[in-house]
Amino acid sequence: MYKTIILFLLIFFFNTPIFAGSFLVNMGISQLNTDANEIVYENSEKTSELNWKVDSAYLIDLDLQYLFLNRFILNTNLKKNYNESNTNMTNHNYSSSTNTTYSDTTVKDVNLYDLNLKYLLYAIKNHIFFTQIGAKQETYKWEAKNNEGSPEISYEQDISNIYLGLGIISNLFSDLQMIINYNYSNNVKIEAYDIHHNRTTYGADYVTYSDHLEDGTMEEKNIAIYFMPSKTFSIYFAYNDTNYKTVKGYTDINFVGTSRSGSTKAETAGANNKSTFYKIGLRYFF
Repeated sequence: MYKTIILFLLIFFFNTPIFAGSFLVNMGISQLNTDANEIVYENSEKTSELNWKVDSAYLIDLDLQYLFLNRFILNTNLKKNYNESNTNMTNHNYSSSTNTTYSDTTVKDVNLYDLNLKYLLYAIKNHIFFTQIGAKQETYKWEAKNNEGSPEISYEQDISNIYLGLGIISNLFSDLQMIINYNYSNNVKIEAYDIHHNRTTYGADYVTYSDHLEDGTMEEKNIAIYFMPSKTFSIYFAYNDTNYKTVKGYTDINFVGTSRSGSTKAETAGANNKSTFYKIGLRYFF
């Protein structure tokens, strides 16, 4: 009996058709909004917080998928801004209860990379359930200028993590498909770099701060709607919400141009990042 069951599972595994093709290309445009914070702590209390934003920046969105063994989908996704965009940054100094807003702030660079492998678990009527494992590497760069138009503060967040996810592919009608999934990670790592261009403490040319933050969490929610006028061509609309919750660590400080440098204690630095995307694009099956 068990041999029959195993044989049936093998036949099901290798012969169940899932999609029309084996290679998919998604190309589109994403509109990105981001709220990221750079935080300094003293005795577990916030002493300062810099709020960096991305306001309706447009990114090129390229997604490649390869279907194999009728059960696996290897997926790589790259998003990149194709020009710089303007925003503002607010520096909250809780020690002196003052706020400074830098209205001349530029989003210099956004690079978002995602590699994941989906496993199609089983199908119920027109619904296919899947699980996935993936890795993300994301980079955001900003530059805030002072009233004279010269750089005052530059900031970069490099975020990496490995995540697990669950999702469903629903063929609602013959020409309409919806994909929903949820991803979670508890090993988020953020390397953040802050340059104060005009800070001359100890006679420095400028001062750099490198934050090393580990063991954070991420929650990501995705929904996509595909209109399929043919079996090989689709138009899609999608929404993504990604939330990297505050993660703490320590800071390396370098007084550039001097021999001075140092490090802060654990949990004196922090960062978070919350982003939303609205996407539109085309999908093609090969």
